[in-house]
Amino acid sequence: METTNIVGFARQDEMTDALTDLLRTGAQQLIATAVEAEFAGYLAQFADLRTETGE
Repeated sequence: METTNIVGFARQDEMTDALTDLLRTGAQQLIATAVEAEFAGYLAQFADLRTETGE
């Protein structure tokens, strides 16, 4: 028989604290910045290309 001191919480998804919120917000901002930079780089690759009508 294994003994452990881990206690499960019934509603883990509803529990938040200031540090978790700060980390989550920071991670979301970091991901958004990375996606925007990646997209800007992708658009820059094709910035000089035009369609047959010159658009």
